Amino acid sequence: MKDNHLQDVSFDFIRYANCWEDADILLAGMNVLKGDKILSIASAGDNVFALLSKGPQQVVAVDISSVQLWLCELKRAAYRRFDHGDFIAFLGFIPADNRIAAYQSIRDLLSAEAQNY
Repeated sequence: MKDNHLQDVSFDFIRYANCWEDADILLAGMNVLKGDKILSIASAGDNVFALLSKGPQQVVAVDISSVQLWLCELKRAAYRRFDHGDFIAFLGFIPADNRIAAYQSIRDLLSAEAQNY
């Protein structure tokens, strides 16, 4: 019998805004080298970005949820455009002056699907 348990799962909202796994343990265990090509579950993107910090040739992030992929896209856009303080404020780790204005300033870096979400 085929297991259809995912048919009842809603994928229309962010389930994981941040990963709480220890990225240092992940990086030590993976021993990422410069030429590596890595496949990772996207989730909230935190582990994917940690893996990228080691300079592999490629990291491919996959997820069953498009919403989680769009969150990764949003974080990537914020990382590209904001300085460290603005980045962590945008993500909610410290108070932010105006997240809507911050979002508007990075919206052009997002796919149409991520923008629509």
